[in-house]
Amino acid sequence: MRIITIEPEVELALDVVGAVLLKGLPGSGKTSMLEYIAEKNNWRVVFYQAHPRTSSEELLYQMLPSEETKSGVKTQEGVLVKALKYAQEGPTLLILDEWDKTRPSLDAFMLDFLQNKRVSIPAFEIELQEKKNLM
Repeated sequence: MRIITIEPEVELALDVVGAVLLKGLPGSGKTSMLEYIAEKNNWRVVFYQAHPRTSSEELLYQMLPSEETKSGVKTQEGVLVKALKYAQEGPTLLILDEWDKTRPSLDAFMLDFLQNKRVSIPAFEIELQEKKNLM
């Protein structure tokens, strides 16, 4: 078995490009390496486990049952909104694990997010953008 160290290259890609796509066998340490890089650099981590039914709405907000509201439903920030808010406070690494399990139609949505690093949800009066601290 051959061991290849790619951590420095991944860290450089995150610093320069702001994004990286890792592909490898299950259990090969892709997520662990990203968490290590974030810890080493004192970056906050926002993690999301993608699945076949992941939707753009779910990434932006979630509707949850609540006994505290009249409607019986409350909204909670989705992973992209959380990541952008954290990035306004300091360097933040967004990890979208198992992205290959999502529908291809979600790729265009994420491409726009990754290029512009912004989220707009008029119904919830949310307009966020952070170009510097989100990786």
